[in-house]
Amino acid sequence: MNNNGTRKGIWIPNELMEISELDWVDMVLLTEIIQLAKLPDGCIASNEHFAQLLRMNKSAASRRITKLKKLGFITSKNVYKN
Repeated sequence: MNNNGTRKGIWIPNELMEISELDWVDMVLLTEIIQLAKLPDGCIASNEHFAQLLRMNKSAASRRITKLKKLGFITSKNVYKN
């Protein structure tokens, strides 16, 4: 994001493009997670955030996240408000 909070783009590392188990949507999702993980609080985005980014419903985004977990690219924990 630039200084006014708008996204300038997503840069997908070459290493991700070489992984045959990942399609382009997986690569965009994993790239977003990697970038958010660099924030002070880490990646605390919801499935809704990823669904909006990927232009899909929350269930489809959740399946993509589960795939990345099963492949060992990410770990997660559920955090509930209140």
